[in-house]
Amino acid sequence: MADELRRQVRARSAGEPLPSTRELAARHGVGPVTVSRALAQLSAEGIIVTEPGRGTFVAAAAGSAATQPIDVGWQTVALQGRAVDTEDLMRQVALPDSGAIVLSTGYLDPSLQPTRAMADALARGRGGRACGIGRHWPAWQNSARRWPPGSASPPLTS
Repeated sequence: MADELRRQVRARSAGEPLPSTRELAARHGVGPVTVSRALAQLSAEGIIVTEPGRGTFVAAAAGSAATQPIDVGWQTVALQGRAVDTEDLMRQVALPDSGAIVLSTGYLDPSLQPTRAMADALARGRGGRACGIGRHWPAWQNSARRWPPGSASPPLTS
């Protein structure tokens, strides 16, 4: 399959799109995984360029590709098998400056977690009051203030 695609690429000019994976699979009577693997091989060789969401194109000549900046977007890095400039990649994954709150990891910074609101909601759910005059905090609420629960937390019951 890769050899057939190489022949098709040689017959096209730089920047010209290749047919879709489905179209190539139907035309050659192979599965889409076979086509995807062949395209990945040609991409690794620098013969074609895959642009997520746009398609697959015949690569430009080697001299003109060097003048373009390397795309280190997550889709390009994840979906395309080509070399990546490690300096740009390391700059993206470097530790932030001190005092900066990182929002890109998927984990909320502890200073932004609503622990007090959660404790109050738990208190309301059990019929207790979070801060009533003359009333004390139920013992289970003290463990609700420790977030996340440690090994000293009472077991959950229904």
